[in-house]
Amino acid sequence: MHPSASGLAGKEPALVMPEGPPPKGLVSAELIAGIGDIEGRGEKMMIQYVGYEYGTGRKFVSSWDQGRPFVFRIGRGEVIPGWEKGLEELEGGGRRILVVPPDQTKGRYPPDIPPGKTVVFIVEHLPDPRPDATDGW
Repeated sequence: MHPSASGLAGKEPALVMPEGPPPKGLVSAELIAGIGDIEGRGEKMMIQYVGYEYGTGRKFVSSWDQGRPFVFRIGRGEVIPGWEKGLEELEGGGRRILVVPPDQTKGRYPPDIPPGKTVVFIVEHLPDPRPDATDGW
């Protein structure tokens, strides 16, 4: 799905909260298989995401609410370690759920992660809206 003029692609996905106690390590599960490119270290990735507190389901951040996707370079420490590891090999158009323990939530982005809490993200990798682009945005 390509982003609209606002940068958003579709509706924000609804959360189905995992059951049981929070896992000790990072958990990543494919929700929608992608069919686009896989960005490697140093390449730009454009994503949409929504974050929830594990257990309570309280939403604390959403690119849909902000009105724009987020662009970063994978493997450069621009995002939390849980995203660096959990978004590896995510193809364009793919969607994943990430359950991120507190020790992998400290970093530059995303904002407002509740300190000391396990969090759940639904993340969608948006394909480059300009298929013939060579400058990577």
